[in-house]
Formats: sequence, C-alpha cells, structure tokens
Amino acid sequence: MSKQNPTIYSQILYAILGALFIAGAAQVTFDVPINGNAIKITGQSLMVLLFAYSFKNYTGVWAVLLYLLLGGLGLPFFADGSSGFDTFAGASGGYLYGFIGGAAAMPFFSRKDWDKNFLKSLVAFIVGTAVILAFGLLHLSFFKPEGGVLQAGFYPFLSGAAIKAILGAAFWPIYYMIDGYYKNKA
Repeated sequence: MSKQNPTIYSQILYAILGALFIAGAAQVTFDVPINGNAIKITGQSLMVLLFAYSFKNYTGVWAVLLYLLLGGLGLPFFADGSSGFDTFAGASGGYLYGFIGGAAAMPFFSRKDWDKNFLKSLVAFIVGTAVILAFGLLHLSFFKPEGGVLQAGFYPFLSGAAIKAILGAAFWPIYYMIDGYYKNKA
C-alpha cells in the first residue's frame, strides 16, 4: 500500500477504504481496568496512524477527513457506533480533531523510510499519538477543572496508547521483512 505517486482515482479509493477501516477499528473496543475503573480503549487511533503511515503523501489525512465527515453526517462511524456533529463538541471531540493532525504527521516519517525500521517507526507512532492526545487534552480542558485534564484524558489512556504505538510500529517492518523473504524465494 506504500504508494509514492498514486493517481487521483487511487487516492480517492484509498481514502474511502481508509475511512471504512478507521470506522471499523472504532468499533473494536477493550475495557482496560485502571484504578478500579473500566477505561474504554478503541482501535481507531491505531488505524488512523497506521493507515496514514502507509502513504508517503496525505491520502491518510483525506481518509480521516472523510471518516469525520461521514460520522458527523450520522453514519455510526465513531466509537460505540456514535455519530453526529455534536460529537465534536463533546468532551472527547478534541481527539477526533487530533486524528487530522496525527495523520498529517505520519507521512513525514514514512517519506524518510522510517517504516522499514521498528525503533524509528516507534518514534513516528509516539509523535502521531502525542499529536492526537495534545488536541484531545486541549479540547478537554474546556470541560474539566484545572488539574483534572491529565487525570481524565491522559493517564487512563497511556497504557493503551503505548500498546497501540508498539503494534503500529511493528506492522510495516514485519511486512517488509516477510515481503523480502518471499521476493528472495521467487
């Protein structure tokens, strides 16, 4: 999927597929028990970053914008099948905005071929995750009292974010390793 100069038609197709993959990943949830509370972790941020990292252009950003538009228009694309533009105004809306920034950051790293190295990919996924979290925390600060933002919107999600960053960072290096193995066999 790592296309450097896809045609406009393939970019549109990839953006549509990306929006659908992100929507599907948003429905994959795990409750992680932290301090006696069940914190819901979804797959959508992983898919946003993974999909955006797979392109050396901004096709991933277009996929995120389409995902947000379709979810805003009422398709059950957001976590737990939620939808509607009012979701953007809620406490977690900043994370949705952050997907755009996170997706925009990823091609910078894949253009440098960091996607072939686990440690470099890990840095890329940490940066992408940090961008998403920064948007989310800034937006959440309008809903939480001073000092409560990190408690509500960062610390509970840190372990899930770390796991997703590791999974995302491992994907493409493993792909290239397997691809190289089969190319050498042919």
